[in-house]
Amino acid sequence: MWRNKAYICLIVFMFIFISLGFHTALADEGNIININLTSNGSRSGALFDGGMLLAPGVSHNGTMRIKNQTGHTVTVRSLALSKTEVRGKDGNVITDKENESYKAFADNIEFNIKVKFGGLIPYNKSITLNEWMDKPLELGIGSTKIKNDQSVDVNFTVKMLGGAGNAAQGVSAKADIIAVLAGDKDQEEPPVKPSKDKDDDDDDRTTAATKEPEKQKHIHIFNDIDDHWAEDYIHKLGCDLGCVNGYGDGTFRPNKNINRAEAAKIIVNIKKLKLEEGKTEYKDRLFFANWSKPYIYTATKHGIANGYPDRQFKPKREITRDEAVAMIIRAFYENKEEDPESLLGIFNDEKIFPSWSKGYLAKAYKEKIINGYPDGSFRPLGEISRAEFVSIIVRYLDNN
Repeated sequence: MWRNKAYICLIVFMFIFISLGFHTALADEGNIININLTSNGSRSGALFDGGMLLAPGVSHNGTMRIKNQTGHTVTVRSLALSKTEVRGKDGNVITDKENESYKAFADNIEFNIKVKFGGLIPYNKSITLNEWMDKPLELGIGSTKIKNDQSVDVNFTVKMLGGAGNAAQGVSAKADIIAVLAGDKDQEEPPVKPSKDKDDDDDDRTTAATKEPEKQKHIHIFNDIDDHWAEDYIHKLGCDLGCVNGYGDGTFRPNKNINRAEAAKIIVNIKKLKLEEGKTEYKDRLFFANWSKPYIYTATKHGIANGYPDRQFKPKREITRDEAVAMIIRAFYENKEEDPESLLGIFNDEKIFPSWSKGYLAKAYKEKIINGYPDGSFRPLGEISRAEFVSIIVRYLDNN
């Protein structure tokens, strides 16, 4: 008799196990997030849209499929989160990021992505939801081009870590994933330049300023800035104040993108901070160029420069427009941030603004040291040229 009961229990157990396994497999196979890049600017897909059930130790697999339907080749730089909502057990959105349940959930939802582009070595990266909300998720070592009507798959695993504990039970999230394009537009379609940029043939970007200084005749120490839209800005900071240097061949190279170490050096020089030597806590400090070490240390000590969530500074990385603005605001203003809500409706690409930088951008806009491009965008994740970086600082100096 007991043997019959044992057999029955075993059969029931196997049926439940197989059913659950089959259900999970179906959920994983069907979990494809389509991110369609279209000519009208659509480039997002929904994350957690299917009500993904998460619990400590539970993981789900899926694919983020980026398909190019724009009609031309595009370059995708990264994936950003937009309209992120974390809801508590009661179903209400949690707005306080210090809330115990919010932190337990956001800090313990981990994404592992696997990317392979055109035969390149597969690229793996792990990041928590909290980190992803603050910084776009890089795709591979750098950007990748996708031809028209082709797609790239990014395989991912999402799981809740054991550290979530009871505080994260019943908490859920919803977000859109935005594909961030290089320059926020493919270089094949550069934005229309204002008339003062007509001779600037090497740079497809335009100045973020709407008001130019009055044109004057200067004798420059740089041989490549005559008739450049930022000529007066560069002259003031380089020739009059001596705060920026050129290159050995006498050029300033205004259209060259500026990296994080160079940006730190310029700001430290403008503030006339005493250079200090010391050991930073950045994990990549052994790879800093010797000239940059005191500037990075000084900028970090004074709260001007910060590292990334992985505790690297990445001095040679080209600084993004929002990172540059944040560095400038931290350097020159006591009240560092404004209410991000004040930016609503100002720029047409506000949906890709990283949450961490919105307050700095709002402050910079209020102080009239930044503005948008002619097409109404700001492109916070695009690179910033040496000329653009200098122009923002000079507008601050002029205002103060």
